[in-house]
Amino acid sequence: MSYKYGMSVDACCILAGGPQVQFQTPSTQYTYYRKLIDSIQFTNGSIKFVYQQDRIDPLSDRLASIRISNTAGLIKEVELIQSYFDTSENQPADYKKYARRLKLDKIKFKGNDSHTVNAYGFGYENGILPPYKEYKGYEVSNFAQDYWGYYNGNSAATSLLPNTYRDRIAMFLWKRFSNISQSVLDQYSSRSFSRSVNPSAAKACMLNRIVYPTGGYTQFDFESNSTSYTNDEQSLVGGQRIARITTFDSLGRNVQMKNYSYDKGSLISPNIATDFCYETTKLHKTHCIGYCVSSVLFIAQNPVSPINTFNGVPIFYGKVIEYEGYPGLGSGKTEYEFEFEDDSGYGSGVLDKYRAFTTDKSWARGQLIRKKIYKKADNGFSLIKSIKNSYTKIKEGAFKVGQICEVSTIAPNLMTFLALEAPATTVMTDHFEYGDVYMVTGAKMLTQSVETDYANDSLEIVKNIFYDNPLHLYPTRIQTYTRAKQDSSEKIIRYAQDAAQISNLTPSATAAINGMILNNMLEVPIEQTVINKTTVANKSRVDFKKWGDNRFYEEIGYEQVGNSTLKPRIRYNSYDEKGNPTAAQMIDNINGVNIWGYNQSLILATVKNANVDEVAFTSFESDADGNWSISASNRNTSGFLTGKASYSLRDGAITKNGLQQTSGYFVSYWSAGGSALVNNNTGTAITTQNGWTLFRHKVINSTNVTVSGNVTIDELRLHPEGAQMTSYTHTPLVGATSIADAKNMITYYEYDQFSRLTTIRDAKRMVLKQLSYSYADTIVNPGNSQWVYDGQPILVGTGNTRCEKDNDSLYTGKVQSEAVDTNPKSPSYQMRMWSKGYPSDTCPMDPKYCIGEDNKYINGKCEAAHYVTTNIEIYYDANGKKMQAVTYHKAWSDGSRGPDLVKHEAAAEES
Repeated sequence: MSYKYGMSVDACCILAGGPQVQFQTPSTQYTYYRKLIDSIQFTNGSIKFVYQQDRIDPLSDRLASIRISNTAGLIKEVELIQSYFDTSENQPADYKKYARRLKLDKIKFKGNDSHTVNAYGFGYENGILPPYKEYKGYEVSNFAQDYWGYYNGNSAATSLLPNTYRDRIAMFLWKRFSNISQSVLDQYSSRSFSRSVNPSAAKACMLNRIVYPTGGYTQFDFESNSTSYTNDEQSLVGGQRIARITTFDSLGRNVQMKNYSYDKGSLISPNIATDFCYETTKLHKTHCIGYCVSSVLFIAQNPVSPINTFNGVPIFYGKVIEYEGYPGLGSGKTEYEFEFEDDSGYGSGVLDKYRAFTTDKSWARGQLIRKKIYKKADNGFSLIKSIKNSYTKIKEGAFKVGQICEVSTIAPNLMTFLALEAPATTVMTDHFEYGDVYMVTGAKMLTQSVETDYANDSLEIVKNIFYDNPLHLYPTRIQTYTRAKQDSSEKIIRYAQDAAQISNLTPSATAAINGMILNNMLEVPIEQTVINKTTVANKSRVDFKKWGDNRFYEEIGYEQVGNSTLKPRIRYNSYDEKGNPTAAQMIDNINGVNIWGYNQSLILATVKNANVDEVAFTSFESDADGNWSISASNRNTSGFLTGKASYSLRDGAITKNGLQQTSGYFVSYWSAGGSALVNNNTGTAITTQNGWTLFRHKVINSTNVTVSGNVTIDELRLHPEGAQMTSYTHTPLVGATSIADAKNMITYYEYDQFSRLTTIRDAKRMVLKQLSYSYADTIVNPGNSQWVYDGQPILVGTGNTRCEKDNDSLYTGKVQSEAVDTNPKSPSYQMRMWSKGYPSDTCPMDPKYCIGEDNKYINGKCEAAHYVTTNIEIYYDANGKKMQAVTYHKAWSDGSRGPDLVKHEAAAEES
């Protein structure tokens, strides 16, 4: 509802008898239809928003929990514990709901078993917010608001008319009548109230504390916004700003404090106090002489022009200082300065009524222009580092977004026109005043950043950023200059819209770039060049290709080191329909293949040195068959080696067609029984783990593979001889549950109910690593000054050791140490246990444990390779960093060696 107070003076009709005061209470009713998000569906899962219709405030629905699920079921849940700010004690039953406001007390994070894993609590400022409306023998609405709409505690207010215009009314009366009507002033005073800021009332019920699962908490202290350093009443602005942030540990000890000070703020919308009142003229028909123009003074509950904000705040601070600890006593401070620019204003040049009218220009303010970091010194603070940024406006322009239109009351032609009582269809545009409204848009881009390190001989690094192409706003050149070292580098970046400056593009790449531009794929760098001083250090380019309807993906990646030529490094040969690369070829002709599953969102297997049409893998629990053709959809979920399912060949054979007859292939799998048949041949048993046996078959002179038999299998692989496959199983939205390396050795990963990694196990499911998650609110002191978690073992070594054996009594080459649990609160108190094994030269090792690409079983020992470097090539990466490409190979004492390998690493700087 809107309240307006206005006076009119009829200078044309003596019988009017003086100023006529009129109160208007027009109301506009809005009907809102709430749209509550129900769920978000995505690959492999969903997010469900759960609502309860049990609110006892004016609304009905509240968000009670958020449930995150994968295709198998619930993964985790977030529960919102809520209550109310309640001032309904003295209200009739029908009005109690208007005195309640929903508040969030706690957030609980729950696992897939609905048990709480941790929780965060919230605290709020003291103070009481008034009811939306209440009953005092009659219905009363709340009008206790400052100019910006924040609560100001003025419970006596019965309207939103500000009480600051009594002198303005008196001046208006004096100018029009040469006298001041006390009756008019009294009427105004009786119906107007204070709209000034009340700092303590404005922060009632604000969030001021977050309590962590550890028992520690962070406290937030606030103060009122202000346009002066003194925070006097006249300078206060609606809303609060942060004054102090203090963090405490679970014992209530202050562990960190940050205090904030501000310069005098600038209002986003100026002249707030005067914009609730304006003077104009009004054309109306009198009882004596017909149409007449009279002066009118209007006072309104809302400003004539909307109050603009910046990030929701009506005030802007150009400088903020953050102190570590109390100002002057802490360890240091950081000063921040920000760009400020007013909104686009129109002023009285259009229409005086709208003298404060502005349109948003927030894009031109808020950028960091200076940052200074100080440390505490004997005589105050010592500057140790500064950053100075400069910005340039790009593509600034204005476009018309509307018009301000008012009846022209000064043109006598209008009164003549109205006196004739012309038809409603007659055009009256000549009798109105117009003002066009423009929105100014653009971008303020960082063009220079100067960083000075005063703790390092005032070392100054200057970075200049250029935006050379008017078609886009992406940086095209970045120059970096270190003044003390007279060292400079430049990075040149080309995008799709810079294609004219990219040399030797193929027709396919050019067509793809044109398609990318049409589909607004503009931000992807196509070519990047790094120049150190005047020499090219590194250059890279990506050629894109159209792989389907509006599907543009990488085809060839090029790289140039130094002054050499641009050479292809990788070629992508195929993608699936979701844009996942399925086959790629490296420059050294080692092909790579990815097999995707789980709705094509997670990798099932990666293969080196193979083509996409000659590999296959399935672990039988994913939706994808991994390039195999599986006869039946049945899966065995009661027994499996990895993931959550295996496959019984009794349900049907598994096939793969289209292989190269001249190539040799390996088929491997884990069987819960004996060997399956691959092209009617049995396989060779490699090893047995946890009741499963690894079998391998070699297939030659065949274009097809058929796996059949009467056994249950898992981890079924096919790849060419000489290829290496690594396979994976996953729990979507949680993590990988197993990884099998090129030798089919499996590592298992286990998670708790909240999807946190807890245990890593080897192929025999022996524990390699365990992780536990506890919080300090369970802490106890066992009396030896060592703080431990209640219930966690305290292990003390006994000095005993032994060489580790596996379940088959084979030595692993590792030594174990014995320890005893000395914590009486632990469930394993006084129990003796052996640690996980650690490699030891004194313990024997069976050949089966000599695994890993670096190891070789030679003369009864597992020998690690030594590395032989054969070449080093220096170059500079995309960031101008000096790098080296090192060519090396692995060698062993028996004279054998591995293939040449290349590693890229930082090169030593010349002194």
